[in-house]
Amino acid sequence: MFGISFAELLLIFIVALCVLGPKKLPIAAHQLGHWLARARMLKQQLDKSIDDQFKQETLERNIKHARQKNTDVSDLM
Repeated sequence: MFGISFAELLLIFIVALCVLGPKKLPIAAHQLGHWLARARMLKQQLDKSIDDQFKQETLERNIKHARQKNTDVSDLM
């Protein structure tokens, strides 16, 4: 998970507990989880959009190539 070892994660938890206190830590953890979920969702949407754009460009390139081949064959006849 993000290249963070268990010891580093434990240190982050202890610092957060000291800074936020035991009452606010669960609320902050919930909000962090919510933000991370939204960030993952946005990343998935971005990846899908990029993939769709790549597929569209590939399709257009293939259609253009096929039309050029068709024109070349028609010119030979």
